[in-house]
Amino acid sequence: MFRMFLRYWWQVIKRALWGSIVFLGFSHPSRFAIALALFVVAVVILQAIGGKSQMEDEIRWGFATLIAAGVFFIPTFIVNLLFAPAKIDQEQRGNITRLQDEAAKHKANKAIADGLADLYDKLNHLLVEKITSVKQFRDWDKRQNEWVE
Repeated sequence: MFRMFLRYWWQVIKRALWGSIVFLGFSHPSRFAIALALFVVAVVILQAIGGKSQMEDEIRWGFATLIAAGVFFIPTFIVNLLFAPAKIDQEQRGNITRLQDEAAKHKANKAIADGLADLYDKLNHLLVEKITSVKQFRDWDKRQNEWVE
């Protein structure tokens, strides 16, 4: 029971984190990695050129950006944490509905396949018994129906 509780809240926290990351624009880790790599390359280039004062401004800008992201992340995470259970429930209900629809389609397809198999068997009996007239067919059909009942 406790493990289910922990697993559920772990899912809620993961969902809230992902919602916050998407909201802040870091939905693809590759984008974040590229932005970070470009920032590091820019710092190295500025250091190599000798723009120490320029680099200090860039580093301050980078830290300010990280602090701003952190400041926006916390309330965004809290809001997503509050709405994550409802979103998870909505997704699960959608999954259940989709699976029920698939099961109904499968059941209908099975009924069609069973009907076709029945028809094939009847046609096979017709061919085997070599029924050539309507009277022979009615007699055969009557025997089949009596046998089923």
